[in-house]
Amino acid sequence: FNTFIMAGLALIICIEPAPTHPWFVYWSEEHFIANRDTLALGELNRPEFVSSQELERSSQGSDGDLVFPNSQGSVFSQISVQDSLVSTTKKAVHSHRLFRYVLLSSFFVAWLLSILGIRNCTFILVGQEDQDSSMYMGVGLYTRAYYVGDDKVGCIAHSDANKDHFDGFFQSSRVFGAVAALLMSVIFVVGIAQLFSNMAKIELWLFVRFLLPCAFISEAAMGLVYFSEICNGTDGYQCVPGAIGFTVMANLTLMFTLCSACCVLPPPSNPLFARWRAEEEEDEFSCTQSLTPSSSSQQSKKIKSMLPPPTSKLGVLDEAEESVASEEDFEKKGQSSAASTTSSVSPSSSVSVRVEVSNGERKTITEITQPDGSRAMTTDIEDLNDVDLNGDTGGFQNDQEPYYMT
Repeated sequence: FNTFIMAGLALIICIEPAPTHPWFVYWSEEHFIANRDTLALGELNRPEFVSSQELERSSQGSDGDLVFPNSQGSVFSQISVQDSLVSTTKKAVHSHRLFRYVLLSSFFVAWLLSILGIRNCTFILVGQEDQDSSMYMGVGLYTRAYYVGDDKVGCIAHSDANKDHFDGFFQSSRVFGAVAALLMSVIFVVGIAQLFSNMAKIELWLFVRFLLPCAFISEAAMGLVYFSEICNGTDGYQCVPGAIGFTVMANLTLMFTLCSACCVLPPPSNPLFARWRAEEEEDEFSCTQSLTPSSSSQQSKKIKSMLPPPTSKLGVLDEAEESVASEEDFEKKGQSSAASTTSSVSPSSSVSVRVEVSNGERKTITEITQPDGSRAMTTDIEDLNDVDLNGDTGGFQNDQEPYYMT
């Protein structure tokens, strides 16, 4: 039993970081997503908005061509919170992908060993004390070994005459073994289902956390009761664990490790075949990076409401035209305003234009540095495609409408 405790502690210490939060705070994906979205929204709610008139006045200067400095002096070096979240997410994707494969293999091995423990006939080897151990006969819960001479040829069921002599301990061990195999079968099905679907992930993971200790207790009770009944050293007989007996001990260690790991680890991430999608790594944690449709549209409207009417050297719509201009025209004017602002930069100013494509979005970042050291930055964010994540995130859907932040 101490070996099981030490194995579980070793696994927890290797996986878990130093404790920083209370132990009894339930970990859930909703809690993790809420924390990440809070950080991202908190950073997004505090942009520095600059009116288009001030931007144009600060960027005007004498006539001349634009001066594009080298990349070393023009690249914006400050790392934003969202960029750090993306890098952290990619690391989490790799660790969770490995965790899914290990979990899949562990569930399968534990389920297979629990079935072998009750069906094989070499759970223990029984023989007389004066016999050599190689002459002992194999006995299992439901079968016994059949020998021709000194060679074992297979396993056969217990005869009816032997069943009449089974006492309560032997019957109890058979029941415990059957319950352990049944529980491990359910755990295997539920655990594997989480690797192919996101439906009720948290609830199913809590169900697995409950069933694993029950299966471990049943498997341990099966071995203890069976050994205590047959291997009692009376009537001149003694027994030693057989091949399946040692296998059951190894299975107990594996099940205890799974109990400890499932209680401290989150459920596996998105399905195994999510890599077939266009966004491979980013899509696996899209629920932690994407906003809900309502919050995304509200945030876009909030940013647009704070932007002043864009101005351009090519002409400004009069009041009558502005009153009937559609939202699409407003966005086109915003693009023309950014283009005209860039074209009016003085020769002494430096301009840096950077295009980033990540997570289905294209960001065009224009940064203007004035001679006095002041900076003005325009970011154009546009969704490249409309990805439906209803199967992964419970109805999350990227908003295809682009928005502009100055």
